Amino acid sequence: MPRPRKRREAKIPAAVLKALGRFVVNYSRLDATLRWLGAALLGSSEDQLVAMVKMSHRALVETVDALYVQNQPPIAVKEWRGFIKRVGALAERRNAMMHSAWFEPIAGLGAARISSRLRQGQGLLLMAHDESLESVAAAAKEAHELESLAYDMLEAIEASS
Repeated sequence: MPRPRKRREAKIPAAVLKALGRFVVNYSRLDATLRWLGAALLGSSEDQLVAMVKMSHRALVETVDALYVQNQPPIAVKEWRGFIKRVGALAERRNAMMHSAWFEPIAGLGAARISSRLRQGQGLLLMAHDESLESVAAAAKEAHELESLAYDMLEAIEASS
């Protein structure tokens, strides 16, 4: 990973930064809607939301999934399983994007993303990724679509209560 330089801002194209910002906002909305969905599965109200607020995203998804299975709300199981798989894949993508250092593009019009991992017996592993504008925009779109689905599910559960 390149050593950071003092007071030097990365020259990442504005369109990539905009797409990255859109991803962050859309993902946070998905997370918030999942918390409300969990509260609705517990019986609704803001009191149940308290239990959801302190959970990590992984614990939240696992809890909401378990509550769905327990309560069997009016959402097709196949649709639910597909939704949960997509949320899990997007969570992995989010972690990769947010826990990387971003730099000027190596090639093309996107940006470079450097991720690091510690591996037992191997030490520090650095991995460079060339992120295109299209890949970041696709992640933002997926977050928005999942948030919309989660909201529709929330409304369906609230309507059936």
